[in-house]
Amino acid sequence: MIKRLIIAGMGALGQSLVHHLQIHYEIIAIDSCFDVVQDLLKKYDIQGIAGSVLDLVLLSQLDLDETCGFISVTEKDSVNLTACRYVRQSFSLGFIAARLKDLEIYTVMQTSALQEGIHLLLNLDMDGAKGVLQRLYYPNIMRHMSFFEKKLHGIVMKIEAKHHLCGMKIEDIERYHAVQDSKIIQIFRQNKSEVPHKNIVLKENDRVCIVYHPIVPLKRLFEISMNFPKYIVSLGINSFSYALAKIVHKNYFDLKQVFFVSSDPEKYRALAALYPEFSFYNGNPLDEKFREDLGIPPKESGILALGLSDADNLLSALTHQHAHHSVSIVQDASYIPIGLKIGVRSIIHPNALILEQLMTHLSPSCVQRVHVLADTHSESTEPMVLITAVLAEESYFLKMQNSDFKNLDVQIIAVLRKKKLLFNPEHFIQNDQVLFLCSQLKYSQILDLLKNKKF
Repeated sequence: MIKRLIIAGMGALGQSLVHHLQIHYEIIAIDSCFDVVQDLLKKYDIQGIAGSVLDLVLLSQLDLDETCGFISVTEKDSVNLTACRYVRQSFSLGFIAARLKDLEIYTVMQTSALQEGIHLLLNLDMDGAKGVLQRLYYPNIMRHMSFFEKKLHGIVMKIEAKHHLCGMKIEDIERYHAVQDSKIIQIFRQNKSEVPHKNIVLKENDRVCIVYHPIVPLKRLFEISMNFPKYIVSLGINSFSYALAKIVHKNYFDLKQVFFVSSDPEKYRALAALYPEFSFYNGNPLDEKFREDLGIPPKESGILALGLSDADNLLSALTHQHAHHSVSIVQDASYIPIGLKIGVRSIIHPNALILEQLMTHLSPSCVQRVHVLADTHSESTEPMVLITAVLAEESYFLKMQNSDFKNLDVQIIAVLRKKKLLFNPEHFIQNDQVLFLCSQLKYSQILDLLKNKKF
């Protein structure tokens, strides 16, 4: 079980990981900049070291063992790989992860990471590009998730006046087909979390998280459609654009064309040389008229706002609301609630995707998956997490009733028991697969319960 995390590199990603993981682990933050380390020490109860992660004397003084995890996310791939190789050879660590910014190095290392002894490789661009492509499959919702090997699904959607759900009571929604078919587990209204109860009426602009069986009538009620656009239009050129091009180039999506739009032709010439099969357009991404020049039917285009500033990525998504779907990437989490307030349909924060991966891999083997609901939270709340786990023989959950969780701010969403899905189990048995919803602050306490410890 990992108890301590050494995180090297206090750039935006490193500081984001410290912010979220310091609640659950003893953190040692390493950075070459003294002022950055001092600022972190003022904010968090962590240990900070100003120095180089390649300082072998420094690392040897940290008492590293199997209860420690090592995550190197500096801005230099060579430093991250060298540091991870050194700690692998010198210490018996429970977990090692490296960030790789270069897409070619990341791709090559994917096949040899296990041989190198690195448990997880991280690449913000590739994860972000994969995330936006996945969102394009579901044009009517903000996010789609699957649990229990696709036996249960989850969606995050924003209620609009035209939706069937607008004006309906939760009680009526959950009885639409059968009580066990769907469950509304979270509502955000005016950037505040509301506890779902049967008499709440869903209103326009509510953001709701719903779990459901894959039953056709429920898909119609929730207005879930699954279809990929015929055209992809990527706005702006940056490292996310290169990752997107690499993925689309290697995968045989049923696309008529992929367009990259930039107001600066110099930015896309290198990308055009690598991928001549794609189209490149010199124009203003914030001008909705460029689609007429491209000859794209409005409802057949997926707009990906990846390569502009965070503010322009949000504004361009609003400009192109005519599209099949529009997805924005923001690198600063403070833009998420802003984007949600102004009506952006779908927002991805790559650091949240990295956090999901790390929380899943750092968890004990009984935890199958952690989803971070970063696209529903507001500036005043911590993100909620959905955790799927298998109950082992020693789990304290086996001693608890579902009613015991009412005062713990932890929801038991569903249980998969011998291929049967249960929404309101009275008790738990060994090998139950359980889906929990809780604040990220409660994550480590869930792990304690899974390990036969009380809250």
